[in-house]
Amino acid sequence: MNNTETKVLINQTELLRLCNLVDKSTFVHILYVTTVDMNKKGNPYYGTTKIVSGNFLIGNTYQSRVVTNGVKEGIEADFKAEKPKGKSHISKCVLRSDSEPNVYYLMYEFFDNTNVKVLDYKFNGDSIAKELFEAYIKKASTTSSRQPQERKVVVRTLKLTNIKEFSLNGTKYVIED
Repeated sequence: MNNTETKVLINQTELLRLCNLVDKSTFVHILYVTTVDMNKKGNPYYGTTKIVSGNFLIGNTYQSRVVTNGVKEGIEADFKAEKPKGKSHISKCVLRSDSEPNVYYLMYEFFDNTNVKVLDYKFNGDSIAKELFEAYIKKASTTSSRQPQERKVVVRTLKLTNIKEFSLNGTKYVIED
């Protein structure tokens, strides 16, 4: 936290409201905890979590970002984004689960050159070395075959309940469980 950043304690409802208010492309810093996506069969480390900290872009329109990147590379702009599977937008960066109406996600753009770090891995509440479970991790795709341009737009969704800290416009929000 820098010296000019204000710290505010908020709950999940306030985080949802705050995210819904983002209406233009905005960089944010997020600290989140999520379960590592790995194979379950024969995996003694299934359920391992990771604590991640990084800067991300929210509030942008995926389709327009893909088209803009394509235009910059001299590619005709005819890309049409598809609806995210199992989720629907309720604002520029917040999605709601189609099957669970009280589950919300933050859509963010990830850049290869940004400072995103896994701070720690936890298994049964204790720190664990990645090397112990690395063979079980599912390989995530970071490219889209639908995007024609070289510089792909990589968006992800994160459950709002996984967010522990969220810095926006000089304010660091710490989310209560």
